[in-house]
Amino acid sequence: MPKCPHCGEQVHAGQETCFACGWKVRARAYQQEKPHNARIFILVGGLLLVGVIGIGLVIAGSSRKAKVELVQQRQAEIRDSVRQAMKAKRDTMKVESENAETRALADELDKLDRRFNNVRQQVVRGDKPGPEQTRIISQIRTELSRLRGVASSVDLAYGAKAESLKQQVRDGERTIRALISDLGRAPKK
Repeated sequence: MPKCPHCGEQVHAGQETCFACGWKVRARAYQQEKPHNARIFILVGGLLLVGVIGIGLVIAGSSRKAKVELVQQRQAEIRDSVRQAMKAKRDTMKVESENAETRALADELDKLDRRFNNVRQQVVRGDKPGPEQTRIISQIRTELSRLRGVASSVDLAYGAKAESLKQQVRDGERTIRALISDLGRAPKK
């Protein structure tokens, strides 16, 4: 015989309430006797398992993607730093090259200055040069001074501007050579 689920007293079949405690035996018993569907538990469990696995895969994929992006970002930073180092090296070499060109221009002007002084000493005998010699000497000194200024500004210029300044110095050197030749042929007094 079945017992009351509340007080444990024996109840008869078909009895709806317990005579001892007044508990509704038939309603409670019916509820307890209701079988559970195993398919629902399996389905819910399977869905939970799929959800957990899916979340795990999403997290793993995200972390893998983040790692790949981090590696790519680091590689890009390395490439940028290598490019900057190469550019700095090229710029340094360019400046050194330009400094060498400027020194070469300055050396040429120094040679012209020495040649001018040698010719002046040979042509101008005594303390007083003639009026034509004075005019030529003044022109040579003015042109040498101007060309030294132009040669020193070549370092500050780039590209076409630097080439233009170098050409001005070369043209000025030709002018000075011509003036030195004129000084050698100028009348002495």
